[in-house]
Amino acid sequence: MKIKNIFAIVFLLSAIMTYAQNQDLGRNNLTHFFKIEIFADKLAIGYEIPLDNKFLLDLSTGIGAANDLRDGSKGIKWVDNGTSYLGIFLKGQVRYFFNREIRENKGHSLINNAGSFLGLQSKFNFNGNKDIGKVLLNELHFGQQLPLGKNLFFRYHVGVGYGYNFGEKYGSIYPGLGLTFGYAF
Repeated sequence: MKIKNIFAIVFLLSAIMTYAQNQDLGRNNLTHFFKIEIFADKLAIGYEIPLDNKFLLDLSTGIGAANDLRDGSKGIKWVDNGTSYLGIFLKGQVRYFFNREIRENKGHSLINNAGSFLGLQSKFNFNGNKDIGKVLLNELHFGQQLPLGKNLFFRYHVGVGYGYNFGEKYGSIYPGLGLTFGYAF
């Protein structure tokens, strides 16, 4: 990657983080925090950045299984015939929270950005080989993030996605499902 691109990415992330830290943190406003998350097939670190009272940007990276999107296949793959498909991924998600005020009025916790949301997520897997390939996944989904105490949370989402396998030059629609346990710092 060229140095110009690295500086552009650092500048954009700095601007977003500065904006997020200048938020008027009212009672039901979203908050920013670093986190570590465990999925069924991945381990990730990330940062949740509020864009305003209802929109949140979630950026994360981690290591996990490959997404198998060959013709007729939809799933994850850890190992096949002694070949490991463990690799790095980058993920970005924008969430629109539509019920935090209702949660607050009912006396439910808002800690760790709890609430129901509509999300748009993009994820790029760098792992795989020519058959499985590097995969770009884009999803539109409904989900909830729920507190499990002061620092722990659980998040799930269901929706529909479109994945493109760069190794096979093949794209496919798939059902999106995500289950995550996380720890907020």
